[in-house]
Amino acid sequence: VLKQNYPNPFNPETRIPFSVGDEKCEDPGRQYRVSLRIYNILSQLVAIPVLQGGTGSVAGGVRIVNLMLTCGDYVAYWNGKFMDTKNEVASGVYLYELRIDGQSLVKRMLVTK
Repeated sequence: VLKQNYPNPFNPETRIPFSVGDEKCEDPGRQYRVSLRIYNILSQLVAIPVLQGGTGSVAGGVRIVNLMLTCGDYVAYWNGKFMDTKNEVASGVYLYELRIDGQSLVKRMLVTK
């Protein structure tokens, strides 16, 4: 499940809640391959958020790229900057895509300055 980021619209940072696995977590030991990416409206990669808090063997602050996560609720953090630079992204609409074991979910967010 991919939830709406908050706050939305935002400036300069936001959090993106998401859930991995089924609601009942019938197989708590199962690992899911998870990635989260942020794109501009031209489908250009803008940022890769980090996992907030952490869980199990995955520390907080780790970029969410092919992370192996068990079922549960998570929160991603994005500082509103372009990739690993000090440059803030421009105002506008951005898309964030959560991929879990190859399945994709997408939502929109708005940056305001």
